[in-house]
Amino acid sequence: MHSKLAAALVAFALALPPIGAQAEADGPDFYRVVGVASDDMLNLRRGPGTNYETIVGLPPGRELDLLSREGNGWCLVALRETPQLQGYVSCRYIGE
Repeated sequence: MHSKLAAALVAFALALPPIGAQAEADGPDFYRVVGVASDDMLNLRRGPGTNYETIVGLPPGRELDLLSREGNGWCLVALRETPQLQGYVSCRYIGE
């Protein structure tokens, strides 16, 4: 009896998304940089605030994966084409 329960628990655990994955059933597959002038860039920062160092500038339309939303209006994102490049942007400048 215990082996059946253990097998069921293992199967259930394997079906779960990885820890840290943000799955939103009705959310977009990815986000884009919005609300930034065509001749300007959105700063991708090392931390959630303007006092953190800028990693890189993101042009309007750049595709991003949303990793998490901080309570202070900042979002942790990853660049879709280079997911290892992660940082924080103001949530007001990302949209569908």
